[in-house]
Parts: sequence; C-alpha cells; structure tokens
Amino acid sequence: MEISLPGAGRFYDDRIKLRHLRVIAAVDAHKGISAAALTLGISPAAVSKTVGELETLVGMDLLERVGRTVQLTDAGRLVVSAAQVISREFSVLGHEIGMMQTGEVGTLALGVQAVSNGRQIARAVGRFKAICPRSRVELIDGVLADLLAQLRRGKLDLVIGRLIPEMLDSDLCGIPLSDDRYLPVTTDPTIAVESITAWEQVLGELWCLPPAGTPVRNIFAAFLAARNLALPARLVEAKSVHLMFWLMKEMRFSALLPTSLVKSWGGEVAFRVFNLELGLALKPIGLVWSKKLPVSPAATLFRRIVEEERSGVLNI
Repeated sequence: MEISLPGAGRFYDDRIKLRHLRVIAAVDAHKGISAAALTLGISPAAVSKTVGELETLVGMDLLERVGRTVQLTDAGRLVVSAAQVISREFSVLGHEIGMMQTGEVGTLALGVQAVSNGRQIARAVGRFKAICPRSRVELIDGVLADLLAQLRRGKLDLVIGRLIPEMLDSDLCGIPLSDDRYLPVTTDPTIAVESITAWEQVLGELWCLPPAGTPVRNIFAAFLAARNLALPARLVEAKSVHLMFWLMKEMRFSALLPTSLVKSWGGEVAFRVFNLELGLALKPIGLVWSKKLPVSPAATLFRRIVEEERSGVLNI
C-alpha cells in the first residue's frame, strides 16, 4: 500500500509505503532496533533494512545512536509525526468501515444549543443513521453553558452551539458550521413594517426573546443601550426555540431570529421582516468536542459527516 506524506510531492507518494512508516514509528516508540523487531514480529535485520530504505527515499538520516539506544533526528521526527497522523486516520477508517458493515456504533449523545440550525443537524443525523441504522442518537436541547459542562464531564459526545472563546478554554475544540445573521421580525399583521424606520417604533410591541444572560439577549441589550434605548417592557422569555416557534405561530410577537430559522419556519409562520439596523456581532454556530477525553467512534463518524457537509463534499 502506498502512502502520501503531506507536502512531500510525487516522489514520496510513489515510493514510501505503510511498512516503512510502521517500522520507523516502532523504532522510535521502543528506542531500539531489537525491541522494535520483537514488537513487529520481524528480525532486527529486517528493521534495519526497512529504515535504510526509508532514509534513502528521504535522502537524510532518520536515526542517530545515543549510547545503547537510538533517537530520531529532526528529519526522523517529521517522518514519525506524519506516520502517527496516518496511523490515526487508518484507525478511524477501520472503525468507520466496521460501523458500515454492522450498522451498529453504540450511542451518540449530542448537545444542541437552541439557536442551532435544526435543518442542518437533521440532515447530519439522517446521514449518520443511514450509515449506522442500529445506533442510538440522543439529542439534548439546552443552554450552552450547561451543555459544555456536560461535555467536560463526558456526559455528551459533542455539542453544537455558539463558538464563544471564553467558554471553550483550552480543553475544548470547535469548528464553525454557520454564521447566521439575525433578523428583526414580527408575526403581527397589523404592523406596517414598511413604515418602520426606527427602533423606538417597535420596542413598545409584544416581544419574544431568550432569557437574560444568553448571548443574543446580552448583545441586543447592549445594542439598544448604545442608542439610549431599553429592552422591550412587554416581553415573554423563551429558552426553547421550539417553544418560541409555537408562541410565534399562535400569537402576535416581534422577535430576533437567525435567518435559517426564518426560512425554515416560513411555511408555517407568517414572518415579516423589519427594515432596521441590527448589528449583532454574534459568534458562529459550531461543533465542539473535548480535547482531553477520548472521542467515541460514533462521535468521530458524526464529526466527519458534519465537516464534509460544511465543505460541500457530501450532499447530506
């Protein structure tokens, strides 16, 4: 099997093989030719021959003897680093092929912040279930701080929510999925939205907003305060995006909603958009996982699906 080293060009692509990388990684792990040979089940001469082939291909020494042990040179460390990346990718590939063969991967516990794009999540879950039909998927709706706390305790595999740096710290990692622009909307048909030109004209209406302390609420309050305006006094707070949907469907509310939700709900809720400035500098929605806890095969597969959808590789 031929292996490509990142950035190495066609020469390496055509000649370096998996056995070369497996052997050099074993020599590094066991700090010696004989110990690596014992682990690999081959002779020390075979290990030395394989390392020599690899050094010839690279054109540099990869090992140096220090006393009774061997250590990597700078070039050797680069090769072993690439070998470890490739080894991890093959391990993930093995897990995913096994999942596809059996259709079973265990449980995926996914935390979802209320403002996340439900349609995007549904597509990814659908793709995941198509690959692993006997797997169990748990979707846990909640506020971001609670979901991240559960992720850190290992109660959740992944979280989809806003990528707020001060909440991620150094133990969590995330990738952006979407950067949804918020729109000021209303379901009140008696409001002539085309005649609304200033925020003062709509703040006296009945509003539906997320609770105090949430990013959208805090940023909206700061946005209004900068214009010497206060939050609406006539207000209903809804933590759940699903509850907000039913409130806006059954009652006459004004609200701030992501563009994706306005589009998704547009067939059932008659939204009308205010032509008002709304400079909400919100962080993008992203996928978050722990850098300290092991990532389950289910989470690895779901993350790969989401990343491929984001890059347009899959039509999920």
